[in-house]
Amino acid sequence: MYKSIIVIVVVAISLVLNMLAFAEKTLSGYENLGWNDGFSRVYNKFPGGQMMKFGGEAVYKQQKPTKSIARRSFGFKDGKLHAVSVTYEKTYVKKIGIERLLSELKGKFGEGVMDRSLAPHMIKYIWDDIDTKITFAYAPKRPDMTVIMYEEKSRILPTHPG
Repeated sequence: MYKSIIVIVVVAISLVLNMLAFAEKTLSGYENLGWNDGFSRVYNKFPGGQMMKFGGEAVYKQQKPTKSIARRSFGFKDGKLHAVSVTYEKTYVKKIGIERLLSELKGKFGEGVMDRSLAPHMIKYIWDDIDTKITFAYAPKRPDMTVIMYEEKSRILPTHPG
């Protein structure tokens, strides 16, 4: 009887610890920016880009902001941040390798879900949080197509069936 109580207590404690570990990984935005932040907050944190219109959306884009990032784009709808896309520099991806980059992301966000539906050309890992969807996509033979996207879930447009 005592053994079963100990097992139940151990299982309960491990569940609580897993929930706490997941809670530390929750996201609501990108790099200390929150969804719905305005352009000025994004520009102050990430200066030197250019603003452009793309359909009904405003996009603020930085070209080569760091040695590891080829392009970083911030999407605004009604003046509020709702999406961020980061395309990695191909020389950086070649140097550190997809495995290491993916390992760092898994360390930050957890295991995620692999989507190989477009393989062998494109492989994706997806992390779904309460209000943020993160997609890391790469083409094994095209390091220049390595990208991570952060999207506010309440503003993700539904896909058109068929």
